[in-house]
Amino acid sequence: MNICLFNGISRKAFISIITLFFVSIFLLFTFTDVPNTSVNDFIIIDQAETQKVITIKDIERLISFSLNIPEDDPEILKTVVNTRLSTYFSAKDFFVYNKVTTTKKTLSFLELNKLSRVIVYKPTEQITIKKYLFTNGSLKNNYISFQVSTNKYSTRYSIPEGYEVVVIVYN
Repeated sequence: MNICLFNGISRKAFISIITLFFVSIFLLFTFTDVPNTSVNDFIIIDQAETQKVITIKDIERLISFSLNIPEDDPEILKTVVNTRLSTYFSAKDFFVYNKVTTTKKTLSFLELNKLSRVIVYKPTEQITIKKYLFTNGSLKNNYISFQVSTNKYSTRYSIPEGYEVVVIVYN
């Protein structure tokens, strides 16, 4: 005996439809537990990334300007660059991040001297190439880092090992 409930729909079909409905409602609530992401969130993330890019460009300009003085001694150049960088870094709350121990410590002038290097060479008499490198220390585990934060987003950016700024001076 075939029982029809609604114009030709059998009991099995009706139960299958109801079951499918409840399963889809369950899955809907299970997988949409992700917080709502709005356009404002993406704008906030974009602002933080823009701050990061601006900070890196400021560092590059500061190093380039400092290397562009009429001096060829690497130690003097390193002192000039690191003095200017340490002033900038302290104003922007930079820190040294150890990737092995995941600890932070204050970035001082002495720490900056341990984590950087200046190379000067003259391929010809008229050309001097000055290179400032972030070496990350002798164990390669200390990174100069800074935090970029907005009200809903925060990210840490570390200057990568071997990051360099090169200035070519024509005499």
